Amino acid sequence: MKRGQIVEGWVEECDYPCRARVRCDEGVVVVKNALPGQKVSVRIGRSHADRAEGTLLEVLEKSNIETGKICAHFGECGGCAYLSMSGDSEAALKCAQVKKLFNARVAESY
Repeated sequence: MKRGQIVEGWVEECDYPCRARVRCDEGVVVVKNALPGQKVSVRIGRSHADRAEGTLLEVLEKSNIETGKICAHFGECGGCAYLSMSGDSEAALKCAQVKKLFNARVAESY
């Protein structure tokens, strides 16, 4: 993948703090403010051997965990990345993120 290239893919996973891994034909791209299950359009910023970092341009298809209820400033301020999800889905996602952080920390200590 090259800097400035625009790719489309599906968000596989979202790590803390709202850094999502997007799987596309070219490989894996890490972006902010995307949710698992979304199909997104991404502009490549930095490219590494095993992955790239990019900027979310557009959500092409919503995830099945989104409710569609968002505030008037959604996407602008960055404070409500999970606002389009139901409360239960948001809690489950955050719980999984915290567990992953703890597991990584425990693995480092051994």
